[in-house]
Amino acid sequence: MSSISVFKYKNYRTFLSDWIKAKGFSYRTFAKKYGHIVSLNALARTLSRGNSKNRAPSSYRMSPETLAQLGKAIGLKEDEVTYLILLRLQNESESRSGPHGSALGKSLQSMLRVHEEKTLAPKADPQARDLDGISLLCAEVFQQLPHVQRLKVADRLLREARVFVSRQTSRIGIKAFEQKTHRVEQFLQS
Repeated sequence: MSSISVFKYKNYRTFLSDWIKAKGFSYRTFAKKYGHIVSLNALARTLSRGNSKNRAPSSYRMSPETLAQLGKAIGLKEDEVTYLILLRLQNESESRSGPHGSALGKSLQSMLRVHEEKTLAPKADPQARDLDGISLLCAEVFQQLPHVQRLKVADRLLREARVFVSRQTSRIGIKAFEQKTHRVEQFLQS
């Protein structure tokens, strides 16, 4: 674990800013070292706090994928990366208005608490053994979605899977993949 613990933070931007300062980086030197993941402009826009009286804090966000890549690049462990992504999703839900934003925020807060508890007292979960951290996180978020949204996500996943299968030059492992996509199709039809 890095000298700065991500588990002590409630905002992913604050964690990134503190980590950069603690390691002695400026935004420019950080972007030079990790420029293959995040540009100087994107980093500055993400971490901007709206220091001017007329400027609000930045609404620019790093994608969960970019954040995961960055977390791995700076040496965070998988559970730390997962927590960082949960923080990002939770921080975004705080800025949403309406019942769906607050419901999502509450769900993500509860997932953050559960993740913190698992990290403090790790236990072997037989179902989690087959899933990596991001897959498990996606499954947890998927379970929190309303049924209609689940159908939309599953439909989109199925379309992406069909494109993936059609582009494969090697047929090794594709049969099992096709069987799984067939199960998703059956779920959507029911």
